[in-house]
Amino acid sequence: MAKGRGLPDYESPMDAARLAEYRRRLSTMQPFALRRLYEEVWRGCRPVEHGLPSGRAIQELVQVWKELRKSK
Repeated sequence: MAKGRGLPDYESPMDAARLAEYRRRLSTMQPFALRRLYEEVWRGCRPVEHGLPSGRAIQELVQVWKELRKSK
């Protein structure tokens, strides 16, 4: 299938091992750093002219959100 004009490259979702490593790194971060990362990841997930965010971007957003909830 040909890529559409102006569409970003597809990022495949993280596999289980990579997701576990991402969670481990998040668990070591300070709350203020988590908040800053959440804001960055959230901006990357906004639907804009190029369409919907990638699966990996959504995974990152959810994992950072879960870690923020734990830190409260």
